[in-house]
Amino acid sequence: MELMRYECVAEAVTTTEGYRLAAGCICRREAAEEIREELRRLSGYKVCSRDLYGIDFELAARLGELARTSVIAAGCSLKVTDALLPPETTTGGVLGDPAEKPESSDEDIVDLSENFYMYTVPGGPGLAANAFGDTVRQALEEIRKAGFDGINEELFRSVMRRYGITVALLIYDGTGDGRHAKIGAMDLSGARIIE
Repeated sequence: MELMRYECVAEAVTTTEGYRLAAGCICRREAAEEIREELRRLSGYKVCSRDLYGIDFELAARLGELARTSVIAAGCSLKVTDALLPPETTTGGVLGDPAEKPESSDEDIVDLSENFYMYTVPGGPGLAANAFGDTVRQALEEIRKAGFDGINEELFRSVMRRYGITVALLIYDGTGDGRHAKIGAMDLSGARIIE
């Protein structure tokens, strides 16, 4: 796999209702500008659901519009300030192959294609990266130990490099107590935390 062929594009926008949304895609480099524009258009996204499952279902459906052969993985994190959630729960984070049917996370390692794998856990975060599945799982477990507030660009880059990962998309749930829209994007140009 020639890593120069891939880019992780990421954008943060504000939806029509004023909610903060951070989104990213791992894609082939030649499609990066088109995907970046598509992510910016998420500012026109209208949130209809305010419940635990509806928020994620709507996000996954919207990301399905990014399905094309140049996209390996897509994800987003959304902060719905007036969500109706049970105490101590989070939602508003989705990650996967936008061409596939959305499914709730159940701690599966998923082969995305082109030597990219994804590992997600209920409540997040989820990680898609250019490494074998167990390596992606180990890297995500280390990220989870840092906690939502503990992850920054330096730690994200350090953990990814420790596992030999050079292209990655990290997605957190953005809705719930103490949460906001937050993702990590890494490629050969560097690591970024988008909030």
